Amino acid sequence: MKSIKLVSRIFSPEVAAATLRLDAVVEALLHRGCAVNVLTTTYERTGSESKGALRISRWPALRDSEGYLRGYVQYASFDVPLLARLLFSRSASAVLVEPPPTTGVMVRIASFLKRVPYVYYAADIWSRAADGTVPSIVSNTLRAIEKFAIRGAAKVVAVNEDVASICRQMGASDVRVVPQGVDTTVFSSSGEVPTPAQKAAIGLGERPYLLYGGNASEVHGAEIFLGAFEQIVDQVDFDLVFFGRGTSWQAFAERSNTGKLRGRVHVNGLIAPGELAKWLRGAKASLASIHPDSGYELAYTTKALSSFSCGTPLLYVGQGPTAQDIRDAHLGIVAGYDAGQVAKAMITVAAEQWPRQQIRKWAEENKSISSSGMQVAQILLEASKEG
Repeated sequence: MKSIKLVSRIFSPEVAAATLRLDAVVEALLHRGCAVNVLTTTYERTGSESKGALRISRWPALRDSEGYLRGYVQYASFDVPLLARLLFSRSASAVLVEPPPTTGVMVRIASFLKRVPYVYYAADIWSRAADGTVPSIVSNTLRAIEKFAIRGAAKVVAVNEDVASICRQMGASDVRVVPQGVDTTVFSSSGEVPTPAQKAAIGLGERPYLLYGGNASEVHGAEIFLGAFEQIVDQVDFDLVFFGRGTSWQAFAERSNTGKLRGRVHVNGLIAPGELAKWLRGAKASLASIHPDSGYELAYTTKALSSFSCGTPLLYVGQGPTAQDIRDAHLGIVAGYDAGQVAKAMITVAAEQWPRQQIRKWAEENKSISSSGMQVAQILLEASKEG
């Protein structure tokens, strides 16, 4: 029986894009008869556990005030003990490691010492995202760390061709493109929508709504939606509903209780994927954004995948592969990072009659996470044979 080790600071049941990716990989590996050992962090009340051929080993790590493991100090609290966890745990046939790059460095060191090949999952390029947002010495250091992590990998999984190209420039020897996927079973176009009681509980009533579901930080620049809505709130019959968390969340909550936005913008905490799917199905459209100065335009936002899988059109503020798919497949509307432009797009996306079943079909055919998981599992098994 092949033994595969997965290393990630985030894992189920924590709600995150990495969780969705890794859950699919784990399922595919177990289906192939592999033993899987996950090295991750404690989350809320979860601890280490074993379920058949799956073993999940958890270790405490620092988290921010919202319980999110984000920031260099928090990453270090996972990475430093990780090296010992890797060196003194049972060897595996291959290792899959998720960013940040500092985690990749620890895996490269341990893999070299134990003569085990590893696969680096490049969901985005961290050093590129840091350019222009931190001092050059920091971004240059991060780039060197990321190159070290990527160059040592037996194989690199990139979520799109743009990311793959940068990985090759960084010295990756074998890069495979596996597109981001979505759980099309959880995020389905058929199923429950929010009940009147659930709507009333957040102050929505029976008004239509546009939905923002997921993280909001400086990377996303999602405050653009509040600024845009302020311009049109007196002209439209729909509200804005937010479910999620992030560094911008408190500011959203405070702003939603001022001026014209009071009673028309409803900011709530993070909810489980199944609950989010209900709200997506009931929405006129969903919202997602990437700030133009964030450096993350190459990333494919999970908010888009969830929306498409539910058959819900998306108003996307940003560029890159998400915007290209929206334009090519008529999955919603793309707007620039300008409040006036976004306000007009909100009115349009809410008024148009969208082909929801076609949007859903596109997601099933192009963005199934089970297919992505099977591809990554195959890459890991190939790496294990070559190691």
